[in-house]
Amino acid sequence: MTKREKRLEKIRQNSKNVSKDDLEQVLSDFGFIKREGKGSHTVHSHPDIETPVIIASHGKHVPAYIVKKALEAIDRLLNEETSNDE
Repeated sequence: MTKREKRLEKIRQNSKNVSKDDLEQVLSDFGFIKREGKGSHTVHSHPDIETPVIIASHGKHVPAYIVKKALEAIDRLLNEETSNDE
């Protein structure tokens, strides 16, 4: 299991206790590009996915619903990679 897979699995196991840095690292591992948004928001986009992932962190951890949206975007990307390989 690669570091990328370990980081992703750690977030999947506990989506309520994820720091902004950890989530940004996982998104970066999968090719998402970060740009600054307004205030404490950051926008992560990927050329193969239309909808960007917006991370808003107003405390120690990122809200679980944002982590779930990020995981859905990563899963969509992984599904596209798998279907392209076949």
